[in-house]
Amino acid sequence: MPHRTIAETLRQSRLLHALKQAEVANKLGMRQSQISTLERGLVSPRLSTVEDVARVLDLELMLVPRQLVPVVKGLVEGNRGNVTEERALYTLDEDDDRQQTKDRDSETS
Repeated sequence: MPHRTIAETLRQSRLLHALKQAEVANKLGMRQSQISTLERGLVSPRLSTVEDVARVLDLELMLVPRQLVPVVKGLVEGNRGNVTEERALYTLDEDDDRQQTKDRDSETS
C-alpha cells in the first residue's frame, strides 16, 4: 500500500462510507469548508479535530512504536485481502534468536 497522508486517508474513508463533506461537518458541528480544507491538507488542524473527524469515519488514531510499524502495516494489508506475498508479521531480535537456540539445545540434551 503506498504511503497516504492523514488527509488522504480521511477523504478515502469518507468516500467509502458514502458521506458528503457537509454530512461529516454537520455531525461535528463544523462547516463543510473546514472538512474540505482538512481533506486537501491545507491546514494543520488540532489533534482533537483530526481525532473527531476520524471517529466519525470509523477510524482510530494511535501512536505505534516505530519497530512495530511493519507488523501493523502487515495486519492492515492482510485484513484488506491485499496480501501478495507470505511473510512473517514480526522478526526476532538477535537476543530472542539466541535464547530460542539455547532453549532448543537444552531440550535436546
